[in-house]
Amino acid sequence: MKKFTAIFCVISILAALCACGKAVEDAGTSLADKVTEGVVKVTDKLTNVSDKNITLEPLGREDEEDSMLGPLGYGESKNISDATADFGFELFRYSLMNGDNALVSPVSVMAALAMAADGADGETLAEMEKVLGMTNEDLRKNYGGYVHPANSSEELQFANSLWLRNDGSFQVNKNFVDRTLEAYGADVFSEPFDADTKDKINYWISENTDGEIKNMLDEIPPDAVSYIINTVLFEAEWANKFNEASVRENQTFTAANGEQQTVTMLGSDENCFVRIGKTKGFIKNYKGGEYAFVGLLPDEGVSVEEAAASFSGEEFMNAVSNPEIKEVVVNVPKFSFDCKFELNETLKAMGMPTAFNSSKADFTKLGVSPMGNIYIGRVLHNTFIRFDEAGTKAGAATVIEFDAEGAMVDIEYLTFDRPFIYAIVDTSTGMPLFIGAVESFA
Repeated sequence: MKKFTAIFCVISILAALCACGKAVEDAGTSLADKVTEGVVKVTDKLTNVSDKNITLEPLGREDEEDSMLGPLGYGESKNISDATADFGFELFRYSLMNGDNALVSPVSVMAALAMAADGADGETLAEMEKVLGMTNEDLRKNYGGYVHPANSSEELQFANSLWLRNDGSFQVNKNFVDRTLEAYGADVFSEPFDADTKDKINYWISENTDGEIKNMLDEIPPDAVSYIINTVLFEAEWANKFNEASVRENQTFTAANGEQQTVTMLGSDENCFVRIGKTKGFIKNYKGGEYAFVGLLPDEGVSVEEAAASFSGEEFMNAVSNPEIKEVVVNVPKFSFDCKFELNETLKAMGMPTAFNSSKADFTKLGVSPMGNIYIGRVLHNTFIRFDEAGTKAGAATVIEFDAEGAMVDIEYLTFDRPFIYAIVDTSTGMPLFIGAVESFA
């Protein structure tokens, strides 16, 4: 059976304008010094991408023993899970407003905003902390630890990078560089931010997402001086595959608009049943048991939007962590689709408008620019998922662009033949890595 690789591509790209501030203190040659001077170390990695030879040149890895590897303190998993679940389901509810299929990765957006928060201050930081549900210190220590490359496993792998402009047009905040390297284990790159740099960034993203996310960056704007990228790869086959004999072609799915659509249904017998708000559903583990798929079918007559509003992130995690043990006969359609969102208005509505305000945003801990104040220009979020007999393959990319200015006593039958909600979770806590909805196959 073909092995499926589920990829949770959590990609945050921060582009910011910084300026010549006070000179970096001369206490040896630091990473920030190297960025300013344009000194780089060329790696041995040379690969053809789109007929171009791409050479990656990270700083700060000359001596692996001195490279600050290792999660800083990923011990507050409950806090991380609570914050991610609450933030994730609120984000998901906003994503449903356009009435189409929706898929968001709260881990992706949280990771992006956590790194952005490390460059924020004042009211901007306070709003971001409130929306994210954690202080900047906790985000750096605990969320940074969660997505740190040293916290990678066979099933779940992380990579982070920081890209900085080296043409002398800005002075990066030295402490920001050091914190990003330490907290997130990032590779640091010093580049001129020309067309070749764009190709290198896209190459790095592609390499760390198994080739699934390509050409993420369409251009490097003239006012961009920094990009932060985080990727997560998740490899998953089902612990118990769907019954091949229960695969049924030409089945009917009733879309949200009432249209009758033809789908392929996958059948299986499960034993973890959940009731959450106005939904009922099942949990199906991936191989190894550390991650699972959660399918939630809204009650009859209840829309996906109404169902999603009927429970909190805490209630979701509690239900997933304490399922009812009973037989569940499941029929769920195969599905595959892509989603694209711009999250500016969503994040403003969630409570962090100042970060997008060209005159009020405060990202001075990231840097300063003689051209004007630094603020978030846009937040983009792209996702995809493929769900079939063998496993799940999913991915997400988040781009933050900074601009200047028990016993089985009965049986449940669940046929997902109408719009439904689903999630992919960390089974140790119930924390959702992805949250989605299928409303149509059109």
